[in-house]
Amino acid sequence: MCVGVGGGGGGDEQVGLAAWRDAIMRNASVFDGKVVLDVGCGVGILSMLAARAGASKVIALETNPEVCRQARAVVADNGLGDVITVVHGDVSSAELPVKQVCLRCGVRCVFGLGCVCVSR
Repeated sequence: MCVGVGGGGGGDEQVGLAAWRDAIMRNASVFDGKVVLDVGCGVGILSMLAARAGASKVIALETNPEVCRQARAVVADNGLGDVITVVHGDVSSAELPVKQVCLRCGVRCVFGLGCVCVSR
């Protein structure tokens, strides 16, 4: 499982999103068939990019219940509900629908560097 850590706020969001989209799509093989955990998913933009890059499952984790509701709607509107599961909770206590996760953070995930496996 890859963990993507998005960066929100400040600066030109469209430029930042385009950079993430380009990096993810150029490195789609990193995501192909993988389970991805998007911590602090917001409305799920990076989760959807991971799904479109070939992730077999994306768990989008968000602490704000209203933002979770919005993320679920965005995911459904984009036809990705079969790949993306939005989970309300905090990374330290949320019940994830998998037993083992392999953590990779930020750009390290995009380029397939570093990995820490954790079992529950």
